[in-house]
Amino acid sequence: MTASLPQPPIDLIGGPAEVARAAKELHTAARDEVLRFETALAHDAASSGGDGNVRVRAVFERAAISRPDGADILRRCHAAGWELRITATLPLPMIVADDWGALLPLDAAAEEALLIRTPAVVTALRALFEHVWSQSITLSGSGESGPRPGLSQSQQRLLELMAAGMKDETIARHLGTSVRTLRRHVTAIEEKVGVDNRVALAVVAVRRGWLR
Repeated sequence: MTASLPQPPIDLIGGPAEVARAAKELHTAARDEVLRFETALAHDAASSGGDGNVRVRAVFERAAISRPDGADILRRCHAAGWELRITATLPLPMIVADDWGALLPLDAAAEEALLIRTPAVVTALRALFEHVWSQSITLSGSGESGPRPGLSQSQQRLLELMAAGMKDETIARHLGTSVRTLRRHVTAIEEKVGVDNRVALAVVAVRRGWLR
Protein backbone atom coordinates (compact mmCIF):
# COMPACT_ATOMS: atom_id res chain seq x y z
CA MET A 1 0.00 0.00 0.00
CA THR A 2 1.36 3.41 -0.96
CA ALA A 3 1.75 5.81 1.96
CA SER A 4 -0.04 9.13 1.59
CA LEU A 5 2.24 12.11 1.06
CA PRO A 6 2.36 14.77 3.80
CA GLN A 7 0.57 18.02 3.04
CA PRO A 8 2.92 20.85 2.03
CA PRO A 9 3.23 23.73 4.53
CA ILE A 10 2.07 26.20 1.84
CA ASP A 11 -0.22 25.52 -1.15
CA LEU A 12 -0.95 27.90 -4.02
CA ILE A 13 -4.64 27.64 -4.91
CA GLY A 14 -5.84 28.93 -8.26
CA GLY A 15 -9.35 29.91 -9.38
CA PRO A 16 -12.15 31.71 -7.48
CA ALA A 17 -14.16 28.50 -7.08
CA GLU A 18 -11.20 26.69 -5.55
CA VAL A 19 -10.43 29.58 -3.23
CA ALA A 20 -14.07 29.69 -2.08
CA ARG A 21 -14.01 25.92 -1.53
CA ALA A 22 -10.83 26.20 0.57
CA ALA A 23 -12.50 28.90 2.69
CA LYS A 24 -15.47 26.62 3.38
CA GLU A 25 -13.17 23.73 4.21
CA LEU A 26 -11.34 25.85 6.79
CA HIS A 27 -14.67 26.61 8.47
CA THR A 28 -15.69 22.95 8.37
CA ALA A 29 -12.39 21.67 9.76
CA ALA A 30 -12.03 24.27 12.53
CA ARG A 31 -12.54 22.85 16.01
CA ASP A 32 -12.75 25.98 18.14
CA GLU A 33 -12.51 29.29 16.30
CA VAL A 34 -12.31 30.97 12.90
CA LEU A 35 -10.84 34.47 12.52
CA ARG A 36 -11.51 36.60 9.44
CA PHE A 37 -10.44 39.90 7.87
CA GLU A 38 -12.96 41.10 5.26
CA THR A 39 -11.59 43.77 2.92
CA ALA A 40 -13.44 45.91 0.40
CA LEU A 41 -13.23 43.45 -2.48
CA ALA A 42 -13.40 40.20 -0.54
CA HIS A 43 -15.94 37.59 -1.62
CA ASP A 44 -19.27 37.16 0.17
CA ALA A 45 -18.18 36.27 3.71
CA ALA A 46 -21.55 34.85 4.68
CA SER A 47 -21.27 32.17 1.99
CA SER A 48 -18.47 30.42 3.90
CA GLY A 49 -21.05 29.04 6.29
CA GLY A 50 -20.05 27.00 9.33
CA ASP A 51 -21.89 24.55 11.53
CA GLY A 52 -22.65 27.02 14.32
CA ASN A 53 -20.54 25.12 16.87
CA VAL A 54 -17.37 27.08 16.12
CA ARG A 55 -16.85 30.66 17.26
CA VAL A 56 -16.38 33.04 14.32
CA ARG A 57 -14.94 36.53 14.76
CA ALA A 58 -14.71 38.82 11.75
CA VAL A 59 -13.38 42.34 11.27
CA PHE A 60 -14.88 44.15 8.29
CA GLU A 61 -13.14 46.99 6.54
CA ARG A 62 -15.36 50.05 6.29
CA ALA A 63 -15.46 49.88 2.48
CA ALA A 64 -16.46 46.20 2.60
CA ILE A 65 -19.82 46.98 4.19
CA SER A 66 -20.32 50.13 2.12
CA ARG A 67 -20.91 47.97 -0.96
CA PRO A 68 -24.54 47.60 -2.15
CA ASP A 69 -24.66 44.05 -0.79
CA GLY A 70 -22.85 44.95 2.44
CA ALA A 71 -25.95 45.25 4.62
CA ASP A 72 -27.27 41.87 3.45
CA ILE A 73 -23.92 40.18 4.12
CA LEU A 74 -23.81 41.61 7.65
CA ARG A 75 -27.36 40.48 8.35
CA ARG A 76 -26.52 36.93 7.31
CA CYS A 77 -23.31 36.93 9.34
CA HIS A 78 -25.32 38.16 12.34
CA ALA A 79 -27.87 35.40 11.77
CA ALA A 80 -25.06 32.82 11.74
CA GLY A 81 -23.92 34.05 15.16
CA TRP A 82 -20.68 35.67 14.04
CA GLU A 83 -19.09 38.33 16.26
CA LEU A 84 -18.46 41.37 14.08
CA ARG A 85 -16.34 44.48 14.31
CA ILE A 86 -15.53 47.27 11.88
CA THR A 87 -12.35 49.25 11.21
CA ALA A 88 -11.23 51.86 8.68
CA THR A 89 -8.81 49.69 6.70
CA LEU A 90 -7.30 46.21 6.88
CA PRO A 91 -3.84 45.08 5.77
CA LEU A 92 -5.11 42.03 3.86
CA PRO A 93 -8.05 39.63 3.64
CA MET A 94 -7.57 36.36 5.50
CA ILE A 95 -9.21 33.40 7.21
CA VAL A 96 -7.50 31.62 10.11
CA ALA A 97 -8.72 28.29 11.51
CA ASP A 98 -7.65 27.54 15.08
CA ASP A 99 -3.85 27.44 15.26
CA TRP A 100 -3.18 25.20 12.27
CA GLY A 101 -4.35 26.82 9.03
CA ALA A 102 -4.80 30.13 7.21
CA LEU A 103 -6.00 31.26 3.78
CA LEU A 104 -4.56 34.45 2.27
CA PRO A 105 -6.00 35.67 -1.07
CA LEU A 106 -3.27 37.09 -3.31
CA ASP A 107 -5.42 39.45 -5.37
CA ALA A 108 -8.56 41.55 -5.07
CA ALA A 109 -10.67 39.08 -7.06
CA ALA A 110 -9.50 36.13 -4.91
CA GLU A 111 -8.43 34.24 -8.03
CA GLU A 112 -5.36 32.93 -6.20
CA ALA A 113 -4.66 32.31 -2.54
CA LEU A 114 -2.07 30.77 -0.26
CA LEU A 115 -3.23 27.96 2.03
CA ILE A 116 -0.77 28.03 4.93
CA ARG A 117 -0.20 25.24 7.45
CA THR A 118 3.04 26.52 8.98
CA PRO A 119 2.41 26.91 12.75
CA ALA A 120 4.74 29.89 13.20
CA VAL A 121 3.06 31.83 10.38
CA VAL A 122 -0.45 30.96 11.61
CA THR A 123 0.51 32.12 15.11
CA ALA A 124 1.76 35.44 13.70
CA LEU A 125 -1.48 35.93 11.75
CA ARG A 126 -3.52 35.23 14.88
CA ALA A 127 -1.51 37.86 16.76
CA LEU A 128 -2.17 40.37 13.96
CA PHE A 129 -5.88 39.59 14.12
CA GLU A 130 -6.06 40.06 17.89
CA HIS A 131 -4.32 43.44 17.65
CA VAL A 132 -6.73 44.70 14.98
CA TRP A 133 -9.73 43.20 16.82
CA SER A 134 -8.82 45.07 20.00
CA GLN A 135 -8.72 48.37 18.11
CA SER A 136 -11.94 47.87 16.13
CA ILE A 137 -15.52 48.92 16.86
CA THR A 138 -18.09 46.32 17.86
CA LEU A 139 -21.14 45.92 15.65
CA SER A 140 -23.94 44.93 18.01
CA GLY A 141 -26.60 42.46 16.97
CA SER A 142 -24.03 39.70 16.37
CA GLY A 143 -24.54 38.02 19.71
CA GLU A 144 -21.41 39.62 21.19
CA SER A 145 -23.16 42.36 23.11
CA GLY A 146 -26.52 44.03 23.45
CA PRO A 147 -27.27 47.74 23.35
CA ARG A 148 -25.45 49.91 25.86
CA PRO A 149 -27.41 51.42 28.77
CA GLY A 150 -29.55 54.33 27.63
CA LEU A 151 -29.59 53.33 23.95
CA SER A 152 -31.96 51.30 21.86
CA GLN A 153 -30.53 48.62 19.55
CA SER A 154 -31.01 50.84 16.49
CA GLN A 155 -29.38 53.83 18.21
CA GLN A 156 -26.43 51.62 19.18
CA ARG A 157 -25.92 50.48 15.58
CA LEU A 158 -26.24 54.05 14.35
CA LEU A 159 -23.49 55.20 16.71
CA GLU A 160 -21.23 52.31 15.73
CA LEU A 161 -21.52 53.02 12.02
CA MET A 162 -21.03 56.76 12.57
CA ALA A 163 -17.93 56.09 14.68
CA ALA A 164 -16.54 53.95 11.89
CA GLY A 165 -16.68 56.97 9.59
CA MET A 166 -19.40 55.74 7.28
CA LYS A 167 -21.42 58.22 5.23
CA ASP A 168 -25.04 58.94 6.11
CA GLU A 169 -26.24 57.36 2.86
CA THR A 170 -24.48 54.08 3.65
CA ILE A 171 -25.65 54.05 7.27
CA ALA A 172 -29.23 54.66 6.15
CA ARG A 173 -29.01 51.70 3.78
CA HIS A 174 -27.76 49.44 6.57
CA LEU A 175 -30.51 50.55 8.91
CA GLY A 176 -33.21 50.38 6.26
CA THR A 177 -34.25 54.00 6.60
CA SER A 178 -33.95 57.31 4.74
CA VAL A 179 -31.12 59.79 5.18
CA ARG A 180 -33.61 62.36 6.45
CA THR A 181 -34.92 59.97 9.11
CA LEU A 182 -31.37 58.97 10.01
CA ARG A 183 -30.41 62.59 10.66
CA ARG A 184 -33.48 63.04 12.85
CA HIS A 185 -32.32 60.05 14.90
CA VAL A 186 -28.85 61.59 15.25
CA THR A 187 -30.39 64.83 16.50
CA ALA A 188 -32.56 62.90 18.96
CA ILE A 189 -29.52 61.09 20.39
CA GLU A 190 -27.61 64.38 20.65
CA GLU A 191 -30.49 65.89 22.60
CA LYS A 192 -30.66 62.83 24.85
CA VAL A 193 -27.02 63.17 25.89
CA GLY A 194 -26.98 66.99 25.91
CA VAL A 195 -24.64 67.80 22.99
CA ASP A 196 -25.15 69.69 19.75
CA ASN A 197 -22.76 68.07 17.26
CA ARG A 198 -21.49 64.65 16.20
CA VAL A 199 -17.94 65.11 17.48
CA ALA A 200 -19.19 65.79 20.99
CA LEU A 201 -21.61 62.87 20.66
CA ALA A 202 -18.72 60.52 19.80
CA VAL A 203 -16.75 61.74 22.82
CA VAL A 204 -19.70 61.12 25.14
CA ALA A 205 -20.33 57.70 23.60
CA VAL A 206 -16.74 56.64 24.26
CA ARG A 207 -16.76 57.99 27.82
CA ARG A 208 -19.97 56.16 28.63
CA GLY A 209 -18.71 52.89 27.16
CA TRP A 210 -21.17 52.82 24.27
CA LEU A 211 -18.34 52.26 21.80
CA ARG A 212 -15.44 49.86 22.22
